[in-house]
Amino acid sequence: MPKNDHCSLLALAGAALAVGMLSGCTAQADPPGDVTTRLPSVEDPVAQVALDEAEAHYGDLLREVTGLVDAATGVPAEWTSEYEASASGSDAGCAFSTERLRADVDVDAATWSEIADAVAPVLEGRGFTEPVEGDGTGGWLSLSAQDPSGAVFELRSKGRVDVDVDGALVSADGDCTLTH
Repeated sequence: MPKNDHCSLLALAGAALAVGMLSGCTAQADPPGDVTTRLPSVEDPVAQVALDEAEAHYGDLLREVTGLVDAATGVPAEWTSEYEASASGSDAGCAFSTERLRADVDVDAATWSEIADAVAPVLEGRGFTEPVEGDGTGGWLSLSAQDPSGAVFELRSKGRVDVDVDGALVSADGDCTLTH
């Protein structure tokens, strides 16, 4: 290989390495609605409900929480489904996630505190851990809790409010597929 070709390859490899290193250093913003709050992990999750009961069980929680948000803001919001409930896995390990409900409601810090205070006993009454507030990363207000099945409840706000439950271990007889 001629000397100039070798130098060109080295320069190209060095440039690619530099770009890769720089891209690793740039801040990546969380996609909207994806806020991570540290929760203690559930070591041995136990299914709380069967798959065919999961939508009603966790969906009732979402509707109760949306009612509390509406009461705190004083505005009955239009809550829309951003995505449908889903289940994945096998009958030995079937995970259920609720739909994500969203409302275009702007919540200030004082109202958020009122919402968090109202939601905490509801979650605890349904077997969830004491809720943990997020650290405000990216301007998001967030509240998370977990139940013995490993289900993670998340309520988030930044110019809108999102609420969902993700990753609940549910019992399934055979197929881990939701039927609507």
